[in-house]
Amino acid sequence: MQRNPQTIVLKHRSLFPQGQSNFEVTTTGQNSWMPGIHYANAIPYSNNTFSGLVNLGQASSNQSALTVGTYPVGIAVNPVNNKIYVTNEFSNSVSVISGSLNSVTNTIPVGNFPYAVAVNPFNSRVYVTNRGSDSVSVIDGSTNTKLDNVTVQGSPVGIAVDPSADWIYVTNFNSDTVSVIDGITNKIKANINTGEVPYGVAINPITKKVYITNMRSNTVSIIDEITNKIITNLTVGENPVGIAVNPTTNKIYVTNYSSNSVSIVDGSRNNVIDTIPVGENPVGIAVSPTMNKIYATNLQSHTISVINSSTNKVTSTIAVNPSLSGSYRVHDPVLSMPLVARFPLIASLAAVNDVSNMIYVTNTGSDTVSIVDGKVDGIVERLNFNINPPNSGDIQCNGQQIMQSTFAFYRNGTHLQCHADAAQGYEFSSWSNMAFGSSNPLDLRVSQYGGTLTANYKPTLTFEQYLAVILGPISVVSIIVGWFFRNRQRRHLNKYMAIIETAYEALSDNNNTKDCLLHLQLVRKEITYLFGKGKITDGYYNILDRKISEYIERVTDKK
Repeated sequence: MQRNPQTIVLKHRSLFPQGQSNFEVTTTGQNSWMPGIHYANAIPYSNNTFSGLVNLGQASSNQSALTVGTYPVGIAVNPVNNKIYVTNEFSNSVSVISGSLNSVTNTIPVGNFPYAVAVNPFNSRVYVTNRGSDSVSVIDGSTNTKLDNVTVQGSPVGIAVDPSADWIYVTNFNSDTVSVIDGITNKIKANINTGEVPYGVAINPITKKVYITNMRSNTVSIIDEITNKIITNLTVGENPVGIAVNPTTNKIYVTNYSSNSVSIVDGSRNNVIDTIPVGENPVGIAVSPTMNKIYATNLQSHTISVINSSTNKVTSTIAVNPSLSGSYRVHDPVLSMPLVARFPLIASLAAVNDVSNMIYVTNTGSDTVSIVDGKVDGIVERLNFNINPPNSGDIQCNGQQIMQSTFAFYRNGTHLQCHADAAQGYEFSSWSNMAFGSSNPLDLRVSQYGGTLTANYKPTLTFEQYLAVILGPISVVSIIVGWFFRNRQRRHLNKYMAIIETAYEALSDNNNTKDCLLHLQLVRKEITYLFGKGKITDGYYNILDRKISEYIERVTDKK
């Protein structure tokens, strides 16, 4: 169905007392009407309070962050299996990221407009709030399959899990309530009335207290998990949204969106003990008890404020992947719907893996996830590699063979020594893109936002060809023999790469995990035999072995 260019302004109940609240979607072009959006549950904004307008753009291929689905917002980590879960609002899906591979290994369909996500590491259950469906999707994290949908109240956004009690708490944005789900039966145990417009939720499983941020009330409701009764309401900053608990110190941290600050609450006394200024419009917040740090995401500043929880001071500010300029287009060639959106439709949330000390941050404006190394508080950068012309040579960085047109993640500031190895009939010419020059090997440091490193080669007269000109037919034999052996090695690489890909795609898609693992191990034995016989090079063997290891890990995760 075709529609004319139009602007849809949906009147919604007032979010703040001083003004009318609207949810605005601006659409342009043909075929621009998006079906299936539950506009009655669209999250509103206040014209007076949320004045910051964010223009969103498509992700650049050179950006350093990890690409996920459309409009990523919520994020959670299971430190037990090192998996990261990301909710994609406009894809109606959850991306599953392998923390060891730094790549998306699975995509799980859920309800409409998934917003936040929480994990119970004890049983690998994953819980997702669906704003447009008024429901919570329950996912088995061990199989990446959806088990159930639990109906809650109006427009659920925030979610938190008490893993020891197996209770799940959900904030219902449009109902001024918190739904309590029994994790064993997936049934609603209670609906608790809170302050106005509840958004964030966090739990201290030690003290059995639940903390709710109420955006319009400018308060934090403290709930007794045993009785599901509100103990007290604390006044914090203006428009509190994100909330996180450090169970070790019994301190609670709250991001105040319109105050550009973080409030610190003493959980033993139930009072605010400090307020820390951070960047512009903080939303997400996550605690690292092992590193004694707090990470607050600043939506309009495109930064993360790192707070030392001992001194309550901001120790560093990290720039993350920005929302790119221009209107945002949904990744669908038919719909192609430019949007201009505001918080809380867009948000930047954070999660910490305390085992690996990695912090993950969603960038709604660029459909990506930024990765921060908590040891140095620096971005883990994506570096792309390219060979020009194709198949004219190889690149090795710090001793690791790099395949052409691939990428790798490195910590910001990592020192790399990259060597260009020319193929038969070529010689190294120069480096381009990230670095320029003809030095080989090349020394460089990975910089913020990564980039592309290209090794350029040019055709050349080889030594064998030179001898052929001088000595005639005798040297032709050596040229042919040399070409034959090198060509045979490349054929072995291509052949076994195709065998590995075929075995993984054919068997894993049919859930024949046992046969798939057996087949991959047999291929590994074959290439090891060829390597021992000198029929493939050390570099080609390493490429094939790494690919087998990657697929074995993916198949194991599916079991």
